Amino acid sequence: MVAGSVLMYEAEYTSWPVYQPCLVEESGMGVRLLMTNPLLARDYGWTRIAREFPEARAAFREGGGTERMVERLADLLRRRFTLTHLEHCSFPGLDARIRMRGLVGIVGEGGVSSPPPGSGEVDGWFRRMRLRGLFGPEPPRDETVTTVLEPYMLLASLPGEGERVRGNVKGAVGIYRRALRFPGRQVRAQVLQKIGLGEAILGNHREAGEAFLEAARIRRTDADLWLNSGVALLKQGRKAEAASCLESALRLAPGSQAVQSALRDALSP
Repeated sequence: MVAGSVLMYEAEYTSWPVYQPCLVEESGMGVRLLMTNPLLARDYGWTRIAREFPEARAAFREGGGTERMVERLADLLRRRFTLTHLEHCSFPGLDARIRMRGLVGIVGEGGVSSPPPGSGEVDGWFRRMRLRGLFGPEPPRDETVTTVLEPYMLLASLPGEGERVRGNVKGAVGIYRRALRFPGRQVRAQVLQKIGLGEAILGNHREAGEAFLEAARIRRTDADLWLNSGVALLKQGRKAEAASCLESALRLAPGSQAVQSALRDALSP
């Protein structure tokens, strides 16, 4: 992180292990913190941050909705600071501008998308991080470590996005699977879902079903994951198991025609 920079972040569980040390040591690091979400989803949030960042007043006056105002704020802050952001960003326009440099990214100029980092680049970051005592072939699986290491799993999965966009689905799936060496919960479900989609495209329905089902057991209220699990099981001819997954999906999304259709197939003779 660059002294004299502004670090934008969201109050989100995968960001917590990274921004909390910065929050504690803010005065000594020369890094100014700026929470965007959920603070800037409310008018009083703009008034509050304007006390430290006058640019917020101009961004708020322009209006156009929270996402547009946050992007405008980023444009204005870049004139005075090196602007950085943690890897989780729920504003698509701003997210596309973040070029990751480890767990923190540099926010680029508006209208220019930053590509995801490549595998070699990410591998280099991990070699420098070393993560002694936290990371190895069998990292500890206690609750604290599960939360603390989720940002690393997300970072390790990023090169897969580039491979997927280039049409290299098999390569993307391989990268996502390697990312699973980190413990995690919600990010793990995201990565497993991407593995499931990739394996399904490749026609590997057993592997797709295993990934979707593991993800569904983490995110139990996600109807799409239960639906995808059921469809993958149907393609293997495992109708009874498929019906169980699809019934879970139907309880969560009773009006879904896709779920209803798949369940009829699973229950048919």
